[in-house]
Amino acid sequence: MSRRRLSIGRPRRASRERDGAAEELSHSERLCLALQDALVSALADPAAPAGGGVLHCTVVDVSVAELQYRLLGASRYWYRSIKQEKHGKRWEVQLYEVCCRKSTLSRLRTATSWHVVSRLLPDDVQLRSLGLFDSEKAALHAFDAAFRARDLANPLAQQQSEPLPAALATRFHATVVSDCFARRTQRERLSLIYEALLSVFSPASVHERLEHSPSRLRGVGTVGRHVARLPHWRTLPFDVSVAAKTPAQWASQPSRDAVSDTERGGRSHLRNDRALLLDRSVLPASRGLADLVALNQDEIQARTKSVLPHFYHGLPEELKRMVADEQRRVEQALSHTPSVQKLLRNHEAQLLPKYLKRRRALALAALRLQRVCRRRAQRRSIARVLRRHRAAGTIQRCFRGSQARAFVRALHRVLTCASVVVQSVFRSYASRQRTKELRRRMELAARLLQRCYRGFVARAWVRWIRQMKDSAVVIERLVRGFLARSRAARMRLARHKRRVLQPAATAIQRVWRGHRARLVAAEKRAVQYRLRVLSPAAITLARVLRGFLARRLAERFRRAWQCAIVIQRHWRSHRFYRKWMDLMEWRRRDRMATRIGAVARGYVARKFFRREQRRRYLVRVVRPAAVTIQRVFRGHQVRRRLEDLRDRIEAAITLQQMWRKRHRIRTIQQRLKGFRGALREASAARIQRCYRCFRARQLLAFLKLSQRARFGKAALVVQCAWRSHCSRVQLREFRFCSRVERKAAALTDWKERREDIEFDLEDARADLKRVLRFRSKSLRRVKELKAMRIEWERRQPVVEKELAQLTSEDLDRGWGEAFETEKHVLHYSLELSVEDILARKDQIRECDAEIDDLRLEIEDLERDLEECILGETMELQDYRESEMQNAHRMFAAAREREIRRQKVHWAVRNIRRNVVRRQREDLKLVERELLAQRQVQELSLLGFEKKRQLKEKLELAIESAVTKQSRDNEVKMELRRDAKVIAGFDDTIQRMHKITQQYSPANGTSHRELETETARP
Repeated sequence: MSRRRLSIGRPRRASRERDGAAEELSHSERLCLALQDALVSALADPAAPAGGGVLHCTVVDVSVAELQYRLLGASRYWYRSIKQEKHGKRWEVQLYEVCCRKSTLSRLRTATSWHVVSRLLPDDVQLRSLGLFDSEKAALHAFDAAFRARDLANPLAQQQSEPLPAALATRFHATVVSDCFARRTQRERLSLIYEALLSVFSPASVHERLEHSPSRLRGVGTVGRHVARLPHWRTLPFDVSVAAKTPAQWASQPSRDAVSDTERGGRSHLRNDRALLLDRSVLPASRGLADLVALNQDEIQARTKSVLPHFYHGLPEELKRMVADEQRRVEQALSHTPSVQKLLRNHEAQLLPKYLKRRRALALAALRLQRVCRRRAQRRSIARVLRRHRAAGTIQRCFRGSQARAFVRALHRVLTCASVVVQSVFRSYASRQRTKELRRRMELAARLLQRCYRGFVARAWVRWIRQMKDSAVVIERLVRGFLARSRAARMRLARHKRRVLQPAATAIQRVWRGHRARLVAAEKRAVQYRLRVLSPAAITLARVLRGFLARRLAERFRRAWQCAIVIQRHWRSHRFYRKWMDLMEWRRRDRMATRIGAVARGYVARKFFRREQRRRYLVRVVRPAAVTIQRVFRGHQVRRRLEDLRDRIEAAITLQQMWRKRHRIRTIQQRLKGFRGALREASAARIQRCYRCFRARQLLAFLKLSQRARFGKAALVVQCAWRSHCSRVQLREFRFCSRVERKAAALTDWKERREDIEFDLEDARADLKRVLRFRSKSLRRVKELKAMRIEWERRQPVVEKELAQLTSEDLDRGWGEAFETEKHVLHYSLELSVEDILARKDQIRECDAEIDDLRLEIEDLERDLEECILGETMELQDYRESEMQNAHRMFAAAREREIRRQKVHWAVRNIRRNVVRRQREDLKLVERELLAQRQVQELSLLGFEKKRQLKEKLELAIESAVTKQSRDNEVKMELRRDAKVIAGFDDTIQRMHKITQQYSPANGTSHRELETETARP
C-alpha cells in the first residue's frame, strides 16, 4: 500500500522526482500520482468558484487492506485476542491471516473484478499466534504492528511486497486540505472533488462504444453521439473515498502516522468527556485522584446535610435542635464508617483501569463504525441499521432485565434471610458467579446471532445480484432474437413485394389506365365540378368533424383527470386519518397504562402511611421491595406489549412495501409489453398506409394527364405539406406524452422517497420518546435510592446506640441478635444501593448520548423531508407549465383551423352563387329567344294580368329546372365518386383518433382494451 504526499512549497521538485521514477512505479502508484496531480490542478485553479490552493494532499492505496477485509470477513478481520495465561503472567496475542489453498489462490489470481472476490472458507484461514509478551502494553503494540503489516501484505503473491493485479488495485483513500473548502458543506466538497476526477479520468472508450450508425427502421431509436457525450455517462475506473478538510480542521488533529490502528478514529473524541459519558468530576488519575475523593466526600456530606423532611419547618424549636444534633452525630459516624472508606478505596483503585479499558473499547468501536459508515455512505441502508439497532436493543433489554432480576433476588435474600449472615454472603457470591456466567453466555450468543444474521444478509444480497445478472442476460437474448426475427420478416416482405406485388400492380395499373382513358371524355366536366366544389366541401366537413371529435375527447379526458384528482385526495385524507387515529389509540393506551401504574403506586403509598405506626419494620423493609417488583414487572409487561405491537406493524409495513414494489414492476412489464404490441401494430399500419398511399398516387396519376401542370404541381405540394404536417403533429404529441411519463415517474420517485423519510422520522421520534421515558424512570429510581440511603444512614447510629445500651437481660431475650442482624442488613443495603446508583447514572448518561444522536437524526430527516417536498413541488410546477404550453398550442391550432374553415366555407358559397347566376342567365336568354319568336299579335292581346301570371310561371319553371339540374349533378357526382378515396379518408380519420387516444396523458384505457381495438379489422 503506497502513500504519497504533496507539499505546497515544493511542487516543481516533486514533479521532477515523479517524472524520473515513473518507469519504476507500479500501476497503483501511478494512479496515486495521477490522482494527486488531478486534485492539485483542479483545486489550485484560480478560476475555481471559491479559489484557493491545496495545503495538503495524500492519496493512499487501500486495495490490499480491502482485499484482506473481503477474504477474511468482518469478524475475522477485526478479531483481536489478547489474553493472559492462567498459570503465568505473560500475555498471548492471536490474529487471523489468509492461508489459501492452490485452487482458491489460482481462482483469486484470475479475478478480473471485485465482484468475484468473496469471503474465504475456514480451511483457507488460520489463527496465528504472534507470541508471548510480559506486559499488556507490549502485547497491544505487537498487535498494532501485525495489523499494519497484514494490511500491507499481498495474500495472492508469494512475496508479500508484490503489488496487486491492475484489475484489483482500484481502491484508494484521498485526504485533501484546501482553502476552497471553507464555508462549504461536506456534500459540496465531495461534489467539487468528484467533478474534477470525472473530468480527468472519464474513459474515452465509452463514447466510441456508445456510438452507433443511424437505423433505417421507423419508430426505433438509437443512442447517438450527442447522447453518448453527455456528462451523465462519465464514470471512474476506480473507487476512491475522499476526506475533504479545511486548514483549521487539519491543524486540530495529530499526525495519522503517529496513531495506532485502534485509534484511527481520532484522539479528540477520547479527550471529550461527553463522548465517554463521564461527568467532569469523574476524571482519570492524571487529573488528580485526591481531588476526586474529596469531591466524592463533599458530595456525600452535602447530600446528608441538604435532605430534610417536608414537615421540618412546622416543628417546635426544641425538636428542631434535637434533629440537628442527631444529624450532626450521623455525619460524625459516617465520616468514620468502614463501608464509606472501603467504597472510596475501591473507587480510587478501579477508576483508572475501567477508564483505560473503556477508552480502548470506544476507540476500537469508533474505528469500526467509521469504516462501515464511509463504505455505505452512498447506500440507503437506514432500514438495516434500524433493524440491527432494534436487535441490539432487544438483546440489551433482555440482558439488563436478567441483571435487574438477579439483583432483586439477591436483595430479597439479603433482606429476608438476614438472620444467617454467612448464608446470605455465600448466596450473594453464588448469585454474582451465576450472573457473570450468564452474562458471558449471553454475549457469546449475541455475537453468534449477529454473525449468522450478517452472513445471511450478505448471501441473500449476492444471490439477488446473480439473479438480476442472469435475468438481464435472458432479456437481452430475447430482445436480440425478436429484433432479428423482425428484420428477417421485413426482408421477406420486401422480397415478396418486389417479385410479386409490384408486377401485379403494374399489370392492374395498365388495365385500369386503359379503362379510365375511355371514360375521361365523358367525365371531364363532372371531374372538374367535383374537384372545384365537392372535394373542398368534403375536406371541410371532415376537418370540422375531426375537430368536434377531438374537442369532445379532450373534454372527456379533462373530466376523467379531475375525477382521478378528487379520488386521490379523498383516499389520502382517509389514509392520514386512519394513521392519526392509530397513533392516538396507541397514545391513549400508553396513558392508561401509566395511569394504572400511578393509581397502584398511590394505593400502596396510602396503605404504607396508614400502617406506618403499627408495622414500621415491615413497611420499611418488605413493602418497598414488593412495590418495586410490581412496578418493574408492570413496566416490563407494558413495554413487551408495545414492542410486540411495533414489531407487527413493522412486519406489515415491510410486507406492504414488498407487495407494492412487485405490483409496480408487474404493471410496468405489462405496459411495456402492450407498448411493444402497439408499436408492432403501428408499424404494420404504417406499411399499409404507405402501400395505400402508393395505390392512391397511381390512381391519381391518370387524372393529372387531363389537368394542367399547375393543378398537378399544386396537388403534389399539398400532399407533401399534409404528410409533413401529420408527421409533425404526431411527433409533437409523442414528445409531449413522453415528457408527461417522465414527469409522472419523477413524481412517483419523490413520493416514495418522502414516504420512506416520514416513516423513518416517526420511528426516530418514537425511539426518542421511549428513551426519554426510560431516563425519567432511572432518575426517579436514583432519587428513591438516595432517600432510602438517608433513612438507612440515620438508622445506623440508632442501632449502634441501642446495642451499646443493651443489658444482659436484653441479650438473653434476643435483642442483641436482632440488632446485630439489623446492623448487617443496613450495611449490605448501603453497599448495594451505591452499586445500583452508579449503574443508574451510567444508564442516564447512555440515554443522554442516545437522545442527542436521535435529535440529530430527526433534524437530518426533517431536512431531507423538506428537500423532498421542494423537489416534488418543482416537478409539479414544471408539469403545470408544460400543460399550459400544450393547451396554448392546442388553442392556437384550433383557432387557425376555425379561420381556415371559415375561409373555405365562404369561398364555396361564392362558387355556388356564381354557378347559379350563370344558369339563371342562360335560362333568361332562352326565355328571351322564345318570346322573340312569338307573334306580336299574341302579346298585344294579352292583358296585364296574363303577362304577370306568365311571368311568374316562367320564373317557377326556371327555378324548378335549376333545382332539378343541380340535384341530377349531385347524384351523378355521388355515383361517380371514387370509393377508394373515401375509404382512404375514413382510414386516416380512424388512425388519427387511435393516435390521440393512445398518447393522451389522461387516457385510462387498459392494456386489454388496446389489444382488442388493434385486433379489430
